[in-house]
Amino acid sequence: MNRKRRSLVLTSESARHPFRMALPASAQETHGDDDWSDAPTPRKHWRDMFNTYVATFVVMTVFLA
Repeated sequence: MNRKRRSLVLTSESARHPFRMALPASAQETHGDDDWSDAPTPRKHWRDMFNTYVATFVVMTVFLA
C-alpha cells in the first residue's frame, strides 16, 4: 500500500487574510441573512462628525485657554 504523507493544515486557504486564516472554521461562516435595516444613515454619519468636531473644538479651546 502506497500512502502519501500529507502535512496537517490548520488554516483555511480560502481565507486570504492572516487573521482570518487563524480563526476556526466555525467563526469563518458567513451568514446570508444579514439585516441591513439597522445600518447607520448618512444623516447619522454627519451628526457624529459634527459632534466630534464640536467636542474637539471645545477640548482644544479649554486646553489652550
